[in-house]
Amino acid sequence: MQMRRSSLAVVLLLLFVMASPLYSNDVRATEGRSSTATTLTYIGEATSVQLVGEWDWDAALEMNNSSGIWSVDVELTEGLYCYKIVVDGTYLFDPSNPERAFCDGIENSLLRVDDHLRPHYTASLAEHHLHITYHAGSTGAPHDGTPVALSGATWDSLTSTWNLSLEGLADGKHSLKIEGVDTNGNVAYDLLVPFWRGPHASFVWEDALIYMVMTDRFVNGNQSNDGLATGAAQGADWQGGDFAGVTQMIQSGYFSNLGVNALWLTPFNAAANGTGKAADGVHDVSAFHGYWPTQAREVEPRLGTEEELHAMVEAAHEGGIRVMMDFVVNHVHEDHEYFQNNPEWFNSGCICGQENCDWTEHRLDCQFTSYMPDLDWKNRNASEQFIADALWWMEEYNLDGARIDAVKHVENLAVSNLVAQINERFETVGNDVYLKGETAMGWSGHSLEDNQAQYGAINDYMGPDGLDGQADFVLYHAVVDNVFVSGNENYQHLDYWTNRSQDQYTPGSLMVPYVGSHDVSRFTSRADTGTGDAYNQWAEDGLPGQPGDVSAYHAALQAYGWLLTTPGAPLLYYGDEYGEYGGADPDNRHMYRDASQWSEHEASLFENISELGQLRL
Repeated sequence: MQMRRSSLAVVLLLLFVMASPLYSNDVRATEGRSSTATTLTYIGEATSVQLVGEWDWDAALEMNNSSGIWSVDVELTEGLYCYKIVVDGTYLFDPSNPERAFCDGIENSLLRVDDHLRPHYTASLAEHHLHITYHAGSTGAPHDGTPVALSGATWDSLTSTWNLSLEGLADGKHSLKIEGVDTNGNVAYDLLVPFWRGPHASFVWEDALIYMVMTDRFVNGNQSNDGLATGAAQGADWQGGDFAGVTQMIQSGYFSNLGVNALWLTPFNAAANGTGKAADGVHDVSAFHGYWPTQAREVEPRLGTEEELHAMVEAAHEGGIRVMMDFVVNHVHEDHEYFQNNPEWFNSGCICGQENCDWTEHRLDCQFTSYMPDLDWKNRNASEQFIADALWWMEEYNLDGARIDAVKHVENLAVSNLVAQINERFETVGNDVYLKGETAMGWSGHSLEDNQAQYGAINDYMGPDGLDGQADFVLYHAVVDNVFVSGNENYQHLDYWTNRSQDQYTPGSLMVPYVGSHDVSRFTSRADTGTGDAYNQWAEDGLPGQPGDVSAYHAALQAYGWLLTTPGAPLLYYGDEYGEYGGADPDNRHMYRDASQWSEHEASLFENISELGQLRL
């Protein structure tokens, strides 16, 4: 998100690139260098400042002082390097660089060095003109011709800048990829320039209403891609929802009528075939949800084709709707290509939630299940590959943001490095990418002091160099059931904890409050006084049916009346707009039902929530 990009107080003349030949990623950052040396700078009062790095840890380089600005030039070949600044004998991370890496088990700042021979571009956007400036490599060779994406642009030789008029460009999102070579044949680092034109260019994420789509459970728009049954338990198998179905709903105006202007879809990756055991060790469940990926850059065929995914995103953009993908960064399925080919990239540990393996205390070393290997973000090859894959999905499918799954279970560097690379690649001219995390925490009772650990864990991953926001778990657990379901707490309690979400999180963070999600029983079932089955998972235990009492829908309307008038970017879980019922996962993931299947109470709830959603636009 543009507001989160770091404002560097220190000039660090580096190129942030993926340099190792291990990576198939061709995404490059926009900064470069025109000399053979890489210059590092530190600002601050000190007696001595030195630079040490992976190129030669035993040879500290003295940094030269000029009025409190310390600098040194280092001749380095293209690649990635660990380093630290040594200030009066104390080893420090580079305060100007948020990226980190582990070398020999020790955390360091991460330096990305480019090939000094290769030119690069920078961009700026002013009203109806796009300005692309050419920066020669160390040879000083001029650019060879005009980049194809800048056809029709005028060239200013004094500033080495192309000026492209955007007059007449269609409304919607555009992404130009600037590519070229210099007259010596050196290939320039490409520059991606995403931007919006027309009325939807004024969108800000503070005004977003995010709708979560569990793609397989939404709308079946193409029955030819429906997979075979896996033998999973009732409610835990694939049910046919797909990208084509989402596209149909976009084009029908369904989301716009709800006031929805951002979609978060569950992961697109090819997912595991067959089944795995649920947490109870008894029931078989399938990978319909997408959180068991097996391929890094392959679209799940049961959700559709690459072309259908492109068409879905394009339809959303035509309607002014932003699209967010769900990135799984903590784990893979045991059949994943990376686990098969690079098992050293993964940790093994206790199973989260089992005895002596608390979800929070062991958040960095526990596994969700035995068949879901846990990624070791301290392994630089692994971390760089996962970031490269995230950038690939963002660029290939022209996405506008991302939800980062299970943030609580990864090293902080997973977030800082990913954020730095996404912002560098996709926010070149003010395009605003929103990055939302999931740090699952709770509520520790009425004392604000007792809740500092809850807020703190969520805040750890946000900030100027971190995520733009996270799901507001503390607020959810404090108020949703306590106020709107049981009535154990009153509106003063609601007001107090709603306001705490404005002053307890990292300043500038855009939180995502919610009433329902794919991880909890459906709200109307929890609010239904006529059932005791709301928290059951499996058919043999008894599952909640459609509420017959209007009070459940009244409670839902109150909850959503609060949610849709609360600061932040609220989340609407698919089906909650009409009060879908269901028990615990997987029963909270019923197939979406269209209006022809709604009861009178459900239709009324939908109408009211739609009106509230429209007020946010």
